[in-house]
Amino acid sequence: MVRSRHDRRVLLGFAAAFGGLGAFLLVLVLGAVGFLIGRFAETGEVDLSRLAARRR
Repeated sequence: MVRSRHDRRVLLGFAAAFGGLGAFLLVLVLGAVGFLIGRFAETGEVDLSRLAARRR
């Protein structure tokens, strides 16, 4: 289970380094889908507006 942003970036980096662009895009899309499914499972809704807000 990937828990932090750093871990996700490392996974994307490995996919790009060893698998090329296709693997990078596949990991990126599957990660986004998994994120949305996880958000929906936790809260019952998907509110992406909080992701666009700047953190201070």
